[in-house]
Amino acid sequence: MKNIITLLVSILFAVGPTKNMLVWETDDLLGSDGAVRTVMIYMVGSDLESQYAQATMDLQEMIESGADLSRINVVIAAGGTTGWASLGLVNGQVSVFRLTKEGNHREPLDRVTVRNMGTSDTLSWFLRLAASACPADKYDLILWNHGGGPLFGYGHDSSTDDVLQMEEITSALAQAGYGAGNKLEMIVYDACLMGSIEVAALMASYADYMVASEEAVSGSGLDYHFLGDSAIYTGDTEKIIQNICMSFEKSMGRYKDVDYTMSGLRLSRAPRVWQSMNDLFLGDGNAVSTGDYPMIAACIHKSCAFSRFFSGGEYDLFDLGDFANQARTILPNSASNLRGEIEQMMVCSVSNMEGASGVSFYFPMYAPEYASLYLNNICSLMKSQGLAQVYPAFLQACLNGQTDGTHSFPLPTVQGTVTPGAPTYSAVLSPEQHASFVRGLYYILTPYGDDPEAYRLVERCDDVNLSSDGILMVSREKKFHYFRLDPSMPWKELTLYGEGMQNGTQRYLMMLEVMHMPFDRPDEWRSGSMRLQLEVSRDNPAGTLKWLIPEAGNGMASRELFQLEKGDIIFSVQPVLRKTYDQNGTLLSFHEWPKWNPNGSQGVEGTFSEMGFETSWRAGEANRDYYIQLVMMDAAGNALASDLLLMR
Repeated sequence: MKNIITLLVSILFAVGPTKNMLVWETDDLLGSDGAVRTVMIYMVGSDLESQYAQATMDLQEMIESGADLSRINVVIAAGGTTGWASLGLVNGQVSVFRLTKEGNHREPLDRVTVRNMGTSDTLSWFLRLAASACPADKYDLILWNHGGGPLFGYGHDSSTDDVLQMEEITSALAQAGYGAGNKLEMIVYDACLMGSIEVAALMASYADYMVASEEAVSGSGLDYHFLGDSAIYTGDTEKIIQNICMSFEKSMGRYKDVDYTMSGLRLSRAPRVWQSMNDLFLGDGNAVSTGDYPMIAACIHKSCAFSRFFSGGEYDLFDLGDFANQARTILPNSASNLRGEIEQMMVCSVSNMEGASGVSFYFPMYAPEYASLYLNNICSLMKSQGLAQVYPAFLQACLNGQTDGTHSFPLPTVQGTVTPGAPTYSAVLSPEQHASFVRGLYYILTPYGDDPEAYRLVERCDDVNLSSDGILMVSREKKFHYFRLDPSMPWKELTLYGEGMQNGTQRYLMMLEVMHMPFDRPDEWRSGSMRLQLEVSRDNPAGTLKWLIPEAGNGMASRELFQLEKGDIIFSVQPVLRKTYDQNGTLLSFHEWPKWNPNGSQGVEGTFSEMGFETSWRAGEANRDYYIQLVMMDAAGNALASDLLLMR
């Protein structure tokens, strides 16, 4: 069975000037007297503008919103990019301006050369300037750009390669005079992954409401026509939030099958939700110990995870409400209390993701190397604001190795018996390993070249089962995914990374290097690392290709959705590593092996044609051996690997 698709168009490139294109107007108007609200928009253009003109498109949306600019002020700081598409905005400068009543002009408030938008000083400077020039009854702040969740912050200034961390955002808000007795009405993150309880609890000191997404914010982000809704003039902030969420959900209809969430939170409830989450780790009468870590981790592993299908698992953000539902089996009272607190915090939540409740939290599951960043930066910042520290202490104890030390035991293996259907491969866990089991995965490898120790990755997936008596098992046919770009090209084996299940489908990412020539700039080739999504179901084993997503870098989750075009050169990256043992002679997990060729990448190259990207699910090459390696992750973040099991 095969699947042929042409990836959908999702990027609009810069256009020439129109009658509504932004231009500088040097009149002397100040903010409207008696304005109901001043909406302050901190727009860090970054690559979203220089490569995709998304900031320009959203500025155009604001102009066309029909906002009554005699009743509200819309003040924008625009900078942080190496290239603007809109007229009048200058590279290397931060321009602050207010939209005027005419609807297609703007009034400059300031223009500063070489100001870094990735610092707290620049953000606080803008907040003070906007409030001084445009006074109003209420103030809202919209933060526009990339987001990286609580760990990596918000706003990549590509002209200085700097990012605003959470400590810098809270510092900027405090420096601008926001806090107890003088809070922002609403803070809105038009950025990926910022809808976490950690971010909400920190923002609670500076604003009454927050709008943010648990997931990556794809495509064009928020629909700024909400600026023209009548609710914005009435002072009914919760109605405004509902309009923002609903218009966002409607706009996502243009991107078929793209995961999305958007939520509005009552920040006065956020510290209570954080406290309730910490109470869960006190247990129902008995304190949760590090020995309970595997049970807790198992509940989290079953919960809805975010950005795995966009950027892999490095953000380790999971839905807090879904976790509470899973934890009811082991801590019914505290889990139910947590779920109730989340519901009281929520103004509105929209999503097409199974298990998404509107707010996420961090747990070191797939990238535990970032746990110290969370504990040292985010939790320390939360502690300084008087927020509970039971959960951080629990994580710290587990990461300090206060577990059973299961990494000292090699993982014994047995070859499973052939059952009806797919063969089963298994590894027997020791009692200590079984007690500390957090999650399992497998690698499919094949020998590479003439080096007997070199193996190429075919697939990584976490679709494994653990029996009640401690046997880790996977049932798997010796079939794999292949691709070609035109009928004359031979089928080539893909390398796929499994990123969990959603709505009954197994999701994979494949890593590509793409050389792309934009249609509007025929002399300018662009190249970059991208991830192509593939969804596989029982009824469609060849899979359905979804979206191509560029890597944003600097810890930011990408929000662009890319289209391959005829003539683009594609290089499918296929890791080749050298089989390696530790000092005790125990085989390491594949991801711990060193690169076979440190100076280059292995893979398959092709040119995208009119036919599109064709995939097929077929038997492996007859003259090639394939192996499975089973891996368990324990409570201390150690990977325990089996021997290589020959596939049959």
